[in-house]
Amino acid sequence: MLEFLSIDIGTILFTICNLLILVWVFKHFLFGRVYKILDERQNDVSETYAKADEAMEHAKSLESEYTGLMEGAKEESAEMIKAASKKAQQRSDEIISDAKSEASAILAKAGEDVEREKKRAQNEKFYSIFFKKSREWKGQSPFPGAQLPYFRS
Repeated sequence: MLEFLSIDIGTILFTICNLLILVWVFKHFLFGRVYKILDERQNDVSETYAKADEAMEHAKSLESEYTGLMEGAKEESAEMIKAASKKAQQRSDEIISDAKSEASAILAKAGEDVEREKKRAQNEKFYSIFFKKSREWKGQSPFPGAQLPYFRS
């Protein structure tokens, strides 16, 4: 009954040979293809990581370029604003200067007009008094001893 548990050297050698043949067949036909597929997948994964790293480096370079451009744009806009304010200030100063010179010219002209009107008023007053007195004197000279032709009657 225990005969099937007996150890037979022939059976052991036959089992070892079958095992070696089976390992060789698996290795030759199965493991080669499996290793090839695993290598292809490993290469694909490595390639994907390399592309991702390359894309990351490209993105970082674009980001630094964008940051540089933004800084340049900010500086340029600040300079433009500064130039525009300076130009506006200069224009404002010009307008104020023109207005002051125009106001002083108007004041000078008004002063001249006032002086002219004063002289005219004084002349009118003088002539009105002169003609009033000349009517009162009726042919008499206002300056005794002077012979003025326009006081003759």
